[in-house]
Amino acid sequence: MKTMILAAGRGTRLKELTQNCPKPLVKVGEQSPLMRTLSLLAAMGQQDIVINSHYLGHMIKDAVTDQNFGLNIQLSEEEELLETAGGIAKALPLLGDEPFLCVNGDVIWTEKEHPILQKLIQAFDADKMDALLLMYSKEKADTFFGKGDFFLDEAGIATMRGDKESAPYVYTGIQILHPRAFKNQKVEPAALKGIYEELVAQERLYGLVYEQGYWVDMGTPEGLEKAKNIK
Repeated sequence: MKTMILAAGRGTRLKELTQNCPKPLVKVGEQSPLMRTLSLLAAMGQQDIVINSHYLGHMIKDAVTDQNFGLNIQLSEEEELLETAGGIAKALPLLGDEPFLCVNGDVIWTEKEHPILQKLIQAFDADKMDALLLMYSKEKADTFFGKGDFFLDEAGIATMRGDKESAPYVYTGIQILHPRAFKNQKVEPAALKGIYEELVAQERLYGLVYEQGYWVDMGTPEGLEKAKNIK
C-alpha cells in the first residue's frame, strides 16, 4: 500500500514558527513531524511515498532529498495551494488505483509504543469502505479545543457532527482512502469535507478509534509543547 503525506499547507496557527519554515518541518524536540512520520513508515516496511508541497516547497524537497530513510519518495508539487481533496486529486497518477494510506504532515502520535498504522491497514475493507479514518476520543484530546468531528455507530460507520452541539470523536489526520472516492473531484482547491459528505450519504465512510495510544494536535503552541514529550 502506498502512502501520501499532506505537506502543502502553511500552518498559520503556529505564527512565527512557520514564517520561514513549512509546518511539517517545524522541529518537535529533535525531529520534525515529517521526518518522524517517514522514519515510522520505513520501520513498518512501507516503501512508496508521495508528498505534496506548496508553501516553501523547496524546503520539503531538500529535506527528503537529504534524508529519505531508504524510501521511494515522489513529490506532487502544487503551483497553487489545492487544499486536501484537490491536492490528493492531483497526486492520484502517482498513487495508482489501489487504496492508500494518507497522513497529515504535522501529525504526532505514539506509534512506537502503541502501533496503529498496520491495524488501520488491516481494518480497511474495500468492499464496503471508500475511507477509513483514524479517530480519537474528544474527551482524551487534551490539545484539541473544538467541538469534535464525527459520530460512529456500532459497525464503525461514521457521520459528521453537522449542526449538532458536539461529537465524541476527533479526526486525527490519519486515514486510508480509495481513489474511487475522488472520481468527481477536479484538480482545484477543495477540502476533504465534501468527499466525506458524499461518502456519509453512501454509508462508505468508516472510523477506527485510536484507543490505547496518545495523539497530539501540534497546530497550536500548546499542542507543540506536549508533542515534544512523544518519542
